Amino acid sequence: MERLRLRDLFNLAGALTLARVPLAFVTAFTMHDRWLFGGVLAVAMLTDVLDGPVARWTGKQSRTGAVADGWADKIFLINYAWSMLMLDLVDGWHLWVFFIRELVQGITIPFVALDYALKKAKPPDPHWTGKACSVAIVVAMVAALVEVTIVRDVGTVVAGLLGTASVAIYLARDRPWTRIVRKG
Repeated sequence: MERLRLRDLFNLAGALTLARVPLAFVTAFTMHDRWLFGGVLAVAMLTDVLDGPVARWTGKQSRTGAVADGWADKIFLINYAWSMLMLDLVDGWHLWVFFIRELVQGITIPFVALDYALKKAKPPDPHWTGKACSVAIVVAMVAALVEVTIVRDVGTVVAGLLGTASVAIYLARDRPWTRIVRKG
């Protein structure tokens, strides 16, 4: 199993992945202009779509890149959603539903992170439900930006259902609670 190494991000694919972190910060400065704010979302999603194919095309795919991609997505989307809440484009319930998967997975981090870092366990492979959840979140966010509330709300519910399904699959597959029993 490949070890996490920072140097694995020193390439074009890594730059695309890591670009979402400063874009998360930039959202606070673009909130005054809806087109600019939407443009930040578009650029972030473009980097998310391109980083994997660029890594494969250049032969730079790595475990570090895969882990960084997931974290960069979470950092960006959570910050962007929070900014949307501040702009009254979404309500608090939207954020809870968008990020149900992250809330549940967050509870398991103390039980699995050290095992992943020490290569005692393989980080979970993405499941199509998790990817579809992210797409539904972005659809809901775009709908909120253009003020199509029915699409925003339906997209949010779909994201919640997919997020719940994906976290259930991850928990059943990776069983983080078994790490607690073995260590106890």
